[in-house]
Formats: sequence, C-alpha cells, structure tokens
Amino acid sequence: MATGCYPRLWHSSPKKPEQLAKEALGLCQAAGYPVRRPMHKPQDPIEFPEAQELAEGHAIKLLYPDPEGGPPRELLLSRVDGKIYAMDSECPHEGGRMAEGPLMDGRTVHCPLHLYRFEPGSGKAVQVDCPPVKTFEVEQRDGHTWVWVYGRSS
Repeated sequence: MATGCYPRLWHSSPKKPEQLAKEALGLCQAAGYPVRRPMHKPQDPIEFPEAQELAEGHAIKLLYPDPEGGPPRELLLSRVDGKIYAMDSECPHEGGRMAEGPLMDGRTVHCPLHLYRFEPGSGKAVQVDCPPVKTFEVEQRDGHTWVWVYGRSS
C-alpha cells in the first residue's frame, strides 16, 4: 500500500501537471516525507496511516496521486462516533475547500467559504439546498485504514 504527501504547487502554476508532480515529489522527499506512489492496480485502495491518529470530531486533508498522472488530488478524512469517513475536499457549492480541524458540532464537515455543512458518511448537505460531496468507501481493519479513491466511490 502507498502512503505519504504532496505539497500544493499546482493550483496557480502555468507549468504542466507532469512537471509540477515531479517538483512536488522532490520537495516531499527533501523534507523527509514518505511519498504516495500510484497503485499498480487503480481499483486497489490507498492506505492512510494518518487516519489512526485522527481525533474524534476532527478532519484532516491528505493528498493522493491522480490515476491519470495529473496533479495530486485532495481528500478529507474525518472521525465521527469512532468511524473514519472519506470525502472529496472540494465543496460542490462553489468549489471552496472543506475545513480541517474540529468538525462543526463535532459531527459535520464544513466549507469555510459560506459555512455549508455536510454529513461525513453520506456527503449530504445539512439545512441547505446543495448537491452532496463525493464520498469514498473506507475500510478499517487491524489498525489500518484504506480508502477506495479510484473506483468504489459513492
């Protein structure tokens, strides 16, 4: 299984995604971070060991490789009632990024742009008319957390 990080270089750069990914890989290695490698089989899950240290009622953002070699993608993991949930970090309302840290009321993920809230398990918006956030299947077993980011999404 693959683990690690990528820095955020691609958002406003005129460089090609392949060049940015290569630069990101070099920066992560230079900083001593483990680097996520693309999976040999895209249908396989990615292990996120960071999830084991995620506090109840909190969320963290993690990056994972694009299956087509583009810039890394961002994922938000959250823990509610002891269970880990995974969703895309992009808000479907206006493209803002979901917030890390404490969940609102300890139970809902929010976008700081307009304070839209979403249920971590279903991705459904809470008390607003908005499409759901894309969620991903998570498996926790024997102290490990795997997320199906490439295929088994809901």
